[in-house]
Amino acid sequence: MSSLSAAWGIRRRPGVRNVEGMDVSSMIMGASIASIAWIAFYPWAQMRRLREIDARNAAEGGETER
Repeated sequence: MSSLSAAWGIRRRPGVRNVEGMDVSSMIMGASIASIAWIAFYPWAQMRRLREIDARNAAEGGETER
């Protein structure tokens, strides 16, 4: 059974993913969302790692690394 792709007007099987069915603006939007997520969440991951290092050093009685 095949379905009609509204974007390109070609017949394709449902469930088959291909690049031809995705337009350039959708790829740009996905890339921009991924980059914004990276910019927003990566610093928090680094801060969590640094807090763990500080807590471990404080528990050992040493100074915190900065």
